[in-house]
Amino acid sequence: MQLPLPKGIDQEKIIMAIDPKKDVDGFHPENFGKMALEMDSLLPATPFGIIQLFERYNIDTKGKMRSYWPKQNCWSSYEYSNECQRN
Repeated sequence: MQLPLPKGIDQEKIIMAIDPKKDVDGFHPENFGKMALEMDSLLPATPFGIIQLFERYNIDTKGKMRSYWPKQNCWSSYEYSNECQRN
């Protein structure tokens, strides 16, 4: 699923239909809540990959300004939460 959904499609209904065990993007409230509470959960692939790149290439992000233009609420929340925890 890619957000935003076309007009006329109930986003909440679609998100709630996702099996939390297969939710690799962190859309489902169960997984989103677990991420927010720093509990074990699947991590969204895109932000996880970006963090891996920073770590693999020793890119220090502490004290640097970073900009994100996500179209997905869970990415922005995950990124914010993860970056706050890292710094």
